[in-house]
Amino acid sequence: MPLTIQTRGSLIAETLASRERARTAILRDESAWTAALGLSCVSWLMLAWIVGAALALAGGYDGTYALLRRIALLVIGAVATAIAVRAAFVIAQSSRLRALHDPRTLRILGVAAIVLGTLFFVQFLALDTVGGVDISLALTAIGPAVLMAELSFALPAMAHGRFGTAIGGAGGYLWVLSAIALVGVAVVPAIWWMAPLLGAGAASCTAPAAVRLWRHFEGDARGA
Repeated sequence: MPLTIQTRGSLIAETLASRERARTAILRDESAWTAALGLSCVSWLMLAWIVGAALALAGGYDGTYALLRRIALLVIGAVATAIAVRAAFVIAQSSRLRALHDPRTLRILGVAAIVLGTLFFVQFLALDTVGGVDISLALTAIGPAVLMAELSFALPAMAHGRFGTAIGGAGGYLWVLSAIALVGVAVVPAIWWMAPLLGAGAASCTAPAAVRLWRHFEGDARGA
């Protein structure tokens, strides 16, 4: 009899633990697609960073107003980056992501985006003007764009490419191209407009993918 009671106690404990894990997984998934919805706005706000960094790397500006305009753009982009980093850590905990995407990459790129973005901003403020040949400075500017690329790839992974989220993959590639274009500005300042243009194309893919992901899973939650 004691053995039977002990066995039943173990089964009950395992059942409760299993239910708690399932409940935790559900809460993490709900948080993940809510964070994904935020990317529909963040992807457009991130253009402020792309434009500010591209103008800073292009150089050739004079006056306090031009400097303050670049700083304002970078500050808006820094806020967008911080929100994107938080979304990356939340999405990385989703059980829906792990089957097709490595969550560690999201966390690593999230930290890298903060570190590189801070380095770029500090170096930019320390310089009177930014020349057109400093590749090392340009490389510190691409962190936020690379993070957005990884987040864009994560969106269709969470939905297995269904519900219209596959367009997020196209957005991911465009964010990568935007990052490459930023580095190109350090060599050819005249092409500063290319990075924002590619960023706008990336945002136009990432934003609808994020909304579609949220709309589908939020609908499932309400119907449950």
